[in-house]
Amino acid sequence: MTTKSSKNKRENVLSVSGLKVHYETSKGWVKAVENVTFDLERGKRLALVGESGSGKTTMAMGLMRMIKEPGKIVSGSIEINGKDIISLSDTDLRNTRLKEIALVPQGAMNSLNPVMRVGAQMSDAIKHHTKGKIPKNDLSDRITELLNSVGLDERVAQMFPHELSGGMKQRVAMAIATSLKPQIIIADEPTSALDVVVQRQVVSTLGRLQKEIGASVVMIGHDMGLVSQFADMIGVMYAGKLVELGPSIDIFKKPRHLYTRLLISSLPNLESKKQFQGIPGLPPLLIDLPEGCTFCQRVEGAKRNDGKDPEWTNIGEDHWVALCNDCVDLD
Repeated sequence: MTTKSSKNKRENVLSVSGLKVHYETSKGWVKAVENVTFDLERGKRLALVGESGSGKTTMAMGLMRMIKEPGKIVSGSIEINGKDIISLSDTDLRNTRLKEIALVPQGAMNSLNPVMRVGAQMSDAIKHHTKGKIPKNDLSDRITELLNSVGLDERVAQMFPHELSGGMKQRVAMAIATSLKPQIIIADEPTSALDVVVQRQVVSTLGRLQKEIGASVVMIGHDMGLVSQFADMIGVMYAGKLVELGPSIDIFKKPRHLYTRLLISSLPNLESKKQFQGIPGLPPLLIDLPEGCTFCQRVEGAKRNDGKDPEWTNIGEDHWVALCNDCVDLD
């Protein structure tokens, strides 16, 4: 993982630069993602975390170029191996999805067709990208192989989604996403609405699949404890912006941004009897963002960086922060 201006030359499979995704409303533009920049190295795992409404899921949909009206990618670039998918035609984009970049959606039940058997849904994706040239027997074998790869029996292919548990449906979504061995997997809160045991099973399955096909992963999540055990890098989003990005171990051992520290302090600790403390105040309305540092309005006595947007600054190896005098501790 690197960011723009990094001196080290590394093999980046994904490069995002100055990405802005806005939604038009009767009251103005909602800035859901605002000027986000990062690179993802081949084979690495990045987790994007933050409060609800921080722009994480919009970021995931933006990376897939699946923003729907009234949303719009206003500016920026999303490059996969140097190819900007924002400029692709609809046909080229359809061929890029699943083959080069694939999505494991939030809430698999909502992404699976309730009146189609699982095997039929899996075969549709494969046949589209192979132009229907794959023999029927080979296709059946491939579906069995994919189901087995996520820990499911081949009999699942003949079942309907409503016959599966939440964890099984999520595994089916993973099987579909990895059916063509994409280079990038976008996992949008893949463990939401699952119990703790199944969450860990799903994350473990995702990690194993990623290693088997040599993909990179962008995982969207809000559970800091869970993503810390999965991701190589963690990006912290607040009010549509990245406020800190760095190696997981650095983010947890020495977080630099106040918002990151407050998120981590909210994690339960069985070894400590400290009282839970919430983050004071509320996130700003994305339709009316304050000038300067967006987090300063929740910090008593802060100057909001004199109305200037915090500069995205490299403070260590692979560690970046939106530099604000009131919110960032560099000591």
